[in-house]
Amino acid sequence: MHGENLRVQARALRKRGFTHREIAEELEVGLGTAFVWTKGIVLSRKQKFSIEKRRNRHFFTKSERKAVIKRLSPYQFKRIYEDDELLEKIRSFYFKNGRIPLKRELNSLRIFRRRFGSWNNAV
Repeated sequence: MHGENLRVQARALRKRGFTHREIAEELEVGLGTAFVWTKGIVLSRKQKFSIEKRRNRHFFTKSERKAVIKRLSPYQFKRIYEDDELLEKIRSFYFKNGRIPLKRELNSLRIFRRRFGSWNNAV
């Protein structure tokens, strides 16, 4: 009987405009279960608009956002390499080891592919 009660609650929540994910969290059931239980219930335009508003809301207040940005600021900028620096990495590896480096030996820097078209072109 408990399962049937959850199914009735799920259908009522869906008719009120809840998403399947919100229903699953509210009733502590699986997402697929919430979907199956509410299959066939059509939402109005107003309900769909309300869902979109909830989906696109901001999760941080302005002060929280500033704190997160301050904490992440050392990591938000990647080093910008010049073409000569990238080629020098390959040259120095070659002179140190006596062979052409494998892509994985230079940490698979995607920058080589972006700058030169491919790893082989850079080599």
